[in-house]
Amino acid sequence: MIRGAAAALAVLLLVACVRSERAGARIPRGATISVRTVDEISTEVHRVGDPFTAALSAPIREAGTRGIAVPIGSRVDGVVGAIRPRRGDSRPPRIELRLTRLYLPDGSYVDLRTAALARQAEPSGAEIVIVPKESPLVFTLEQPALIPRAR
Repeated sequence: MIRGAAAALAVLLLVACVRSERAGARIPRGATISVRTVDEISTEVHRVGDPFTAALSAPIREAGTRGIAVPIGSRVDGVVGAIRPRRGDSRPPRIELRLTRLYLPDGSYVDLRTAALARQAEPSGAEIVIVPKESPLVFTLEQPALIPRAR
């Protein structure tokens, strides 16, 4: 009887390990994703909904481990979420960016949902917002992401 229970427990543990191995790395809500823009983004050229491309500037690590789930340099896509142009009021122009997709080394991708990252015109009085090429940006995940294991 004890042997049967021990064997059943061993099978359950094995199944759990296999499922965990297949599932991949879970990146929790609130985790940060550090990127560098590939091209300049500006309120002069870009409109709401326009895409932009960036690259990871820091690896994404597996939660609770030192293992790397996604390496530096991996492509990341984003979108211009909102633009506030300068008008007659005193508020400076502003652009909001979000990350939408992370590409993995095997060519597959993971959809992302990040909080909006806002940039205002600097110095005050400027008419447009410019996020220069190679700008470092840090986004925060609004929803967890599951990075599948490499095949």
